Amino acid sequence: MIQTVFDQVSDFLPADWRRVVFAVEYGEASYSMEFYVKGEDEAYHKCFDLPDVEFSELLELFARLDGVFSEVRNELEADKRWMRMTLCVDANGEFSTDFDYVLGEDPAVDKQRWKRRYLEARQDA
Repeated sequence: MIQTVFDQVSDFLPADWRRVVFAVEYGEASYSMEFYVKGEDEAYHKCFDLPDVEFSELLELFARLDGVFSEVRNELEADKRWMRMTLCVDANGEFSTDFDYVLGEDPAVDKQRWKRRYLEARQDA
């Protein structure tokens, strides 16, 4: 699953990428996906703001990946089914994957915590 995600996301990465942080989150009846790319400027750029990347292409990517994730998640027992997965990949090939099984009650606060953990705290990564 991890290799599939990276293989498909890598098609959208600029030549100067140093790190990509991909997140998928599932709710009761919906999902959301996005990724952030760190380039030579050392700043993270949201996938929807990348040059030469069409919104429709990202929607197609996320729909394909939802098929992969849904298949994996549906094989898990309900109490073992993750709600959020975060994949971090460095250009040197190092990667990490984190799974969250419970989300906070306030999505806005939860999102800010996620950004602090993966985007702000790892600026030196």
